Amino acid sequence: MTFKKLLISTLFFCLTLVSCEKDRNDPVAEPLNDCQPIEVINKSVFPSDSIFLSLPQGLPANDIRVDFLMNETPTDAFMMIELDSANRPYLIAPFNFSDPLSAGEIGLQFSKNETVLNCQDILISIKELPKADGYLENVVTRLIQMIDKRIRFLGYQPEDVKGDLNNLSAELLPFALSYALLEGEEANFSVHKLLNSEEPLIEGSISNEATIDLTNRLLAHVGFKELLVDEFDDKAIRKRPGGVMAKGCEGLTPEEIGRQMRIAADAFKYLDSNPKTGHKKGVRLQKTSDALILSGFVPALGGLSGATGALVFAYKKVYEGLYQTNFTSFSGFNYQIDSTALLEELACDPLRYEKATVTVKTKGWSLDRTIWETVFQAGGLAASKIQFKETGVKHINATRDNAFNITTAFTGKQLDNLAGSGHLDGETFKVEPKSCLVPINDYKYLYAKLTGEAFELKGNEGYVYPRKTGEAGLEVGLRSAFFAGNTAKKSTALKIKPVQINTDPSGSVNVTPGESLPVKVLLNDAFEKNIKAEADEGSVQMLNFESDGTPFAGVQNLLHLTPKDESKYPYILTVEHLSNRCIRGSEFAERRLKTLQIKSGVTVEIFSDDFGCLETGDKRLFQALVSDQNKTVTWQAFNETNENVAIGVNGEFTAPEENGTYLIIATSEADPTASDTTFLEVGNCYCNWNVVIGGKAFVGNEANFNETSFPGKVTVELSNDSNADVFFNLIFNLSDLPVSGTRFSTKLVQDKGNEGEWLVIGQSPNIIYNAPAGLDAEDKPSPSPTNLIMDLSLRGTTLKGHITGNIIQTSSVSGAQSSQPIEIQFQAEELNPAEGLWGCD
Repeated sequence: MTFKKLLISTLFFCLTLVSCEKDRNDPVAEPLNDCQPIEVINKSVFPSDSIFLSLPQGLPANDIRVDFLMNETPTDAFMMIELDSANRPYLIAPFNFSDPLSAGEIGLQFSKNETVLNCQDILISIKELPKADGYLENVVTRLIQMIDKRIRFLGYQPEDVKGDLNNLSAELLPFALSYALLEGEEANFSVHKLLNSEEPLIEGSISNEATIDLTNRLLAHVGFKELLVDEFDDKAIRKRPGGVMAKGCEGLTPEEIGRQMRIAADAFKYLDSNPKTGHKKGVRLQKTSDALILSGFVPALGGLSGATGALVFAYKKVYEGLYQTNFTSFSGFNYQIDSTALLEELACDPLRYEKATVTVKTKGWSLDRTIWETVFQAGGLAASKIQFKETGVKHINATRDNAFNITTAFTGKQLDNLAGSGHLDGETFKVEPKSCLVPINDYKYLYAKLTGEAFELKGNEGYVYPRKTGEAGLEVGLRSAFFAGNTAKKSTALKIKPVQINTDPSGSVNVTPGESLPVKVLLNDAFEKNIKAEADEGSVQMLNFESDGTPFAGVQNLLHLTPKDESKYPYILTVEHLSNRCIRGSEFAERRLKTLQIKSGVTVEIFSDDFGCLETGDKRLFQALVSDQNKTVTWQAFNETNENVAIGVNGEFTAPEENGTYLIIATSEADPTASDTTFLEVGNCYCNWNVVIGGKAFVGNEANFNETSFPGKVTVELSNDSNADVFFNLIFNLSDLPVSGTRFSTKLVQDKGNEGEWLVIGQSPNIIYNAPAGLDAEDKPSPSPTNLIMDLSLRGTTLKGHITGNIIQTSSVSGAQSSQPIEIQFQAEELNPAEGLWGCD
């Protein structure tokens, strides 16, 4: 029987591109009134070649379908036009349906939405594939050699993937599957048996002689052997390792991780098929495998499909197995460091980062034991390429059931052993993914770098050296050169805190010449407590040192004897912390000192028993504390346009009708150069608040308080309906809330805040505010303690508050922190919907 007659006699298989008669019930595309000038660039091609098209302007390639015709009769095969990486429209050339080994003509009919685009079918010539005797056998030999070489490279022997496969190492499963498909002798199917058998291995296929002939031609046409030549010439293959790769996680070393990652990286070159970004090896392999898979869909050529599918599988799946069973990525990295915050007087020794660990993982590998699924995966064949009408799909399914179960490449005993060792789970061959935590004990695998100037690196032995006060960022990670370009890292914020020194009183102070002035020197973050105090005039006596038990903090009491001669004023009192410990004795050390200006004359301080804003007609009595025997002061008030406003000689102020900010001044009668000022808001008191922090002022018109958010607590929320970026919240004990009609004052101290009794938080653009201060590694307030004086007054459902003290300001950009003075004034309404109280609403 001739080859051509055999093809005709077995047309019942009709694998996808067969010229079966079209169903009479199939919809018939109607021709357009205006024909579209679609042109075929290359009309003479080999099977599976790309046929490039020229489409008329304004006709997009999407949704254009091409039906293949034989002798003007539609076949079951069609394809949607695709675009290649250069954005060129193309389709895949089919076989000559009447005789796959011979030349012939195929008709192309283009349609869109069941409307024919070309008025006349376009004919293309399918060229005969040239003879290539012995090509398949040569390819199989080279593939076996490649598999042997890879197995030996991993430290195993080729014999480990043969025989009964009992106790097969997980890393060898992809090789065992590929080897069985190519070289197996006892199972039902292998390319080896195809080459050495006279009978068709698959029922209904053409003879093995004809199958091998066509396979030789197809492989030669796509240049599969040349692809293998590139593999054998690959200079990236490294020398064979000394032993078998580590199993599980026990005993893993950085060297082994790096070795496996290099193996995986080499393998991925053959898998990355993106035409724009992929490796040239992966792109070429994808094109070759696509052509092989497509070329297998011809009438009655089940053996050909098996042979080409097995070759693609054996080549591509080996690399997929190498990639997915070796370590490919890091999922975590960590290290330990002695401390992250040091005091400048204790920053003597370098900090050591050590005990680095990394979590490394494999992807795991699996495939369905049906070779058809593997073939489709390996070839990248999708519904967007050649497709089939219902009759063709039925024939495909029939051929799958008859010929292409991958388990036909194994013996029954091999399958039992694979299942027993956990490599066969139902219908899936698999290697489980693996994740390991591995110590990195050698610093040669690590890099370190610093930002900021507080620390410095010297060499790569795991140390960072203190340099000066300030902040630094330490980044430690894995050197990618050891791990095939992979890395993992962790960053840690480091800080060296300076000694903080302040005075009470601070800034400047008015004294009566000749009097004794007590001065407190406040120390924080100080190991040594040595203080030097000098005044330009007068004398200074060192008194006792006080400590409340807070580590590295305390108060040095001084007594300054001021001069009687008024011509000596003003002058400066300087206090300095003395220490040469650690970096305080280095070239980068900075002096830690504070100055206090001493002035003579009378001092005036305004105060009042009430606080907050006033509504028109409300009254407030201001009083003045004068540091002279003559306590009399002169009162003045001014509006926003600097016009005089009435105020009583006794300091009683009646709020005018005009809303705004009013300035109140008290001037000493004994010394007209001594005065004090305060500001008062008139009008819009309802839900009004203002906050001043370090010279910055914020105002708002939403102020609510409630007793329900937290048990036993009062929450005050200050916001602005026109600026959501600014808000302040205050939480304090319910026991501090005064009874209606009364006033209550208390001090919110640092320690009680850390115990959860009170809290202040706030936000403005790029700044976060909080009190109490956070604690550092030694449980000390950082950067300094925070204390607030809170004055509250309650009338019905209206709560007025006045809060002064200091708060911690943190930059949300740089993370820099500082202590800032704060003053808060508010008039809030109670929010309790259960009681019908809706706050400012």
